[in-house]
Amino acid sequence: MTDPPPFIAFDSNHQTPGGGLLIHPVISQLLESHLLGGVLWPEKYHQPPFTIDDLDPLDAIDQATASTLAAMAILPHLPGSTWLAVPVHPRALTSARSWWRQLSTQIADLSACREECGRRLVFIVIQADGIEQADITLLRNLAEIHTLALALDEPSPAALRIPLSWPISRLILGAPSCSGIDTDSTLQKQWRFLSRAASELNLPVAVMGVETASELAWLRRQGAKEASGPALAPPLSFAAFATLRA
Repeated sequence: MTDPPPFIAFDSNHQTPGGGLLIHPVISQLLESHLLGGVLWPEKYHQPPFTIDDLDPLDAIDQATASTLAAMAILPHLPGSTWLAVPVHPRALTSARSWWRQLSTQIADLSACREECGRRLVFIVIQADGIEQADITLLRNLAEIHTLALALDEPSPAALRIPLSWPISRLILGAPSCSGIDTDSTLQKQWRFLSRAASELNLPVAVMGVETASELAWLRRQGAKEASGPALAPPLSFAAFATLRA
């Protein structure tokens, strides 16, 4: 494995930048239980529903900074194909100078660190009112080096128009749209709509918050390829996640 990015300390006892975070493993190729990556999420939340109500807008910049620092610290210690995702509140995307200024003051060579992380560093844009105010220049700057994902509260036609104008290369389906999907016909219709649209846009979809074996079985039959949640793996500390192998 490569050396850590410059001047970001990694401590196997979980003492990394961004304390209070856990990593929710994302499993790929569901039939083979293959580790794909992980989503960083504040430890105080049970599951990452990726809804705007669960991220404090007043803390948006500090949270984005802490999560980004943590991801940059641990990525070099993971197998080469494993990615880490940082959920970002839209407020942070409209205050890019503050967000990246904080990173610049804490990393000796931010540019080199970004290059080392590359596409394995994923930024999840949380869908919300006001998301259209996001700085498109910042989004394009992020997408030049990293991966941008869009988190969907529900797969509406309006939400799926966003990837047509933004540099989005991945979709995240939040837990509210998955809970009970094995029995809820409305959620099943939404999934099928999302699956068709994502296929046409050539965007992979990760389903978050899969709680039961029955939900997982239904998603497998529908061809879902990426998922996270208690039915697959519990949220892990940095140290525990670093011991996993893709």
